[in-house]
Amino acid sequence: PRVNKSIKKVSSHKKRVSDTTYHLVLDRDITCRLRDEHCTGRLELHHIVYRSEDVNLIDEPSNCIMLCTYHHQLVHSNKDFWQPKLKQLVE
Repeated sequence: PRVNKSIKKVSSHKKRVSDTTYHLVLDRDITCRLRDEHCTGRLELHHIVYRSEDVNLIDEPSNCIMLCTYHHQLVHSNKDFWQPKLKQLVE
């Protein structure tokens, strides 16, 4: 698997996405899926349905999407608005 040190993978949560899922999502998305002129920072793996909402989806590639730091913070600011849009992007 390819390694990109600019991508944030680890979190403070006990349950983490597997290396296999992480690399599947990275290979699928390659860059921030909301890519626009506002993209900044490194890529981060985002869980569309939050880990706290459903632990069974933590390691599901269809529940993960790569976002830059800017967009990752943005989607966390309004879950109700962004969650359906992100789901559509990975379908």
